Amino acid sequence: KSNRIDSLRPLLLSDVREYMTQKYNAKIINGREVDDRVCERMYTGYLEDEEIIGVTADKDACGSVGWLFNPDKMDKPEFIDGLGELVIDAKNKVRGKGRKWLYHQICIGDSTDCYNPSEICGARFGEKSSFKLLEPLTTDKECWQAIYNLYKTWYPDITTYTDWEGIERKVDVFFILQMYFDCARMKRFEGDDIIVKDLLIKMGVVL
Repeated sequence: KSNRIDSLRPLLLSDVREYMTQKYNAKIINGREVDDRVCERMYTGYLEDEEIIGVTADKDACGSVGWLFNPDKMDKPEFIDGLGELVIDAKNKVRGKGRKWLYHQICIGDSTDCYNPSEICGARFGEKSSFKLLEPLTTDKECWQAIYNLYKTWYPDITTYTDWEGIERKVDVFFILQMYFDCARMKRFEGDDIIVKDLLIKMGVVL
């Protein structure tokens, strides 16, 4: 990731990997991030009614489906399903779970993963603004309508931006919304692709 170019690669990474495979029969996943695989396993447990607990500190997993345990923030595993909720914690930070947490990330991005949906247009939109927008809403359609309306205020016309490969592109609001949706969303299984424009049409958010 661009914000970790100067970071030192963990010196004991190979030793830890060997220890985990020998002692715990851990499986090496080539070409895929562990966080993605953890969320897929959580969803498998959900489908098969099995308590497969995803153990991770990655906050993206809070928008997944299934059993989750974050050892840094939870006392015990929690089952995540449905629309979920957003709350403001004791440190005045927005926390959440379920699809609302995903919707929140689509609105504000993630500095750890180095993306911000409003950066192309230069708008300022933080976590508290997202909380005010999404917290009162009670259905997925309401949430998607709010997200689409927000993006339309940012990108009402064709937008020109330079992508990560240095290529200048002219794109519409659906392209931008799809791009940041894909950044935020953890897939439930390999090949679990969702076309945002089709979803919005199906829900009646756009015609």
